[in-house]
Amino acid sequence: MLSESVRPVGFGLIAGGGLAGGLGIVLMSTTAASQIGRVVHVFDPVAYATSLLCIVTACAFAAVVPALRAARIDPIATLRQD
Repeated sequence: MLSESVRPVGFGLIAGGGLAGGLGIVLMSTTAASQIGRVVHVFDPVAYATSLLCIVTACAFAAVVPALRAARIDPIATLRQD
């Protein structure tokens, strides 16, 4: 159960990181880049790492609950019911 959720989360993190970096490049190439750059640091590694940690933690909790529930099921009793 956990291994099934690792692949989509990994692909999503890679795609999201790439899109966020691309959007940062686009924002810094606009005429308002000097104003944006004073308020927001577009390529802040701490912000990227923090968001990565939050997403991975949320995905881990979302995957652990069904995995624990599935681990408690007795396979023999389930097969006998069918």
